[in-house]
Amino acid sequence: MQDPGAAFEARWKQWLVERNWRGMRVLLWTALVLYPVFGALDYLLAPREALPFLWTTRGIFVALTIALLVLVSRPIFSRHPDFFSAGYVVAAASGISLMTTFLGGLSSPYYAGLSLVSVATGLIVVWRPQVVMVEAALILEAGAGKRFDRLLVVTCRPEQRIRRWAGRLGLDEEEARREVGGHVF
Repeated sequence: MQDPGAAFEARWKQWLVERNWRGMRVLLWTALVLYPVFGALDYLLAPREALPFLWTTRGIFVALTIALLVLVSRPIFSRHPDFFSAGYVVAAASGISLMTTFLGGLSSPYYAGLSLVSVATGLIVVWRPQVVMVEAALILEAGAGKRFDRLLVVTCRPEQRIRRWAGRLGLDEEEARREVGGHVF
């Protein structure tokens, strides 16, 4: 007789793979349809000088989406569903974060995309409790870093941050340095 705990674990693992296979297909097809539509919105909303960057970012993400649509039906997805699903979500959130940075920061209409990705992922993909992704700017500043096994920090040179801050606030770089003052850079 098979151990009930082992049987349950095997059924749970199989259900998880099947659920995430369906969920990833929904996410991938949704992204494949919406990303080009959002490209048209870029044309209407974004500054003209930002269009090459935005469309390149969208093109890379569409190519990644098509590649994952092929991979999702292969055995490798069944062996590593968390890697592919979490990796895709990180890629989506990173792309939206880049777009947000170039188009006004938190006041950008692109910022809502981060929430959309987070909510959609939570509803569509199920991860084991050990796999959790948190995207928050103040993890280190709030002293919450010790709650995580791993942290991935994306940063840029301080001069670049000052230039972006100055551009966002309409200040010269020296005023921006004074304004930033105690902010962690």
